[in-house]
Amino acid sequence: MEIVDFSVAQEVQEQICGVDDQLVDEIWTELGGQLERVRVYAVAREVEREFRNATVTAFLRIIIHRIVLERLTIEMNGEE
Repeated sequence: MEIVDFSVAQEVQEQICGVDDQLVDEIWTELGGQLERVRVYAVAREVEREFRNATVTAFLRIIIHRIVLERLTIEMNGEE
């Protein structure tokens, strides 16, 4: 039986997709701290899951950043 270190797998996934504390803090700051970081993190992970089968990941962090920022801005403005 092979032992799998999931912390390493998660770290590799974060490196590929780019959702980490730094990204969450960047978005949170851009939104003026008006939302809880937990909400920013949740939306970032949601967006990340939408791209889980992406074959090209070179710009995925930038794309996730933009989409999360757009969704949360709409949410804050009550435009949902």
